[in-house]
Amino acid sequence: MAIGGGLMRVGTGIVDGVTGILVVTALTVYFFTTLPRVKAKAYQLLPRSRRDEIVALVEEILLSVGRYVGGQLGLAAINAAFTFVVTGLVGSPAPALLAVIAFIGALIPVVGTVLGSTVAVLVTLTASPTAALVVAVVMITYMQIEAYILSPRVMAQAVAVPGALVIIAALAGAALGGIIGALVAVPLAAAGLLILERVVIPRQQRA
Repeated sequence: MAIGGGLMRVGTGIVDGVTGILVVTALTVYFFTTLPRVKAKAYQLLPRSRRDEIVALVEEILLSVGRYVGGQLGLAAINAAFTFVVTGLVGSPAPALLAVIAFIGALIPVVGTVLGSTVAVLVTLTASPTAALVVAVVMITYMQIEAYILSPRVMAQAVAVPGALVIIAALAGAALGGIIGALVAVPLAAAGLLILERVVIPRQQRA
């Protein structure tokens, strides 16, 4: 009974995660499709004296968001490749499918890797308890490496945000807004940091 409840919670988490990713992906595609026209109209509303400064800041924020998306995709690809190799070596059923699930899960900051790894362990358990234990140990080790080494470094380079702030932003976003909050928290943190550096601090220096 407890195992069934655990599987149900994992399944619900995966469904919620995939739904969140699909929603964000659809909104992102729509956003970037209409972005040039929206930007052109919005920039015309800006005062001419401040237009160049604001446009430069907005463009830098958008570039930072694009780099964040690229960094997250890179981490997801590494996770998927690692999952494929590990599950394939221990004889798990459908390692390619587990790699796809790991890729989708890894797009969700902080919690996504845990969900993907949990699925890999549970599926491997149907083939061999020993193999499932090996996968669990290896994936837990990988999660520590990803959380404290790979993700902070990749995201810090992608969005120019300190690694500690990346982790704090992702955790805070997940706590406040669930999957969607975790997905957008780091770009928002990057935008806030850019505004602080380009606008707030220079004004304080001139005051």
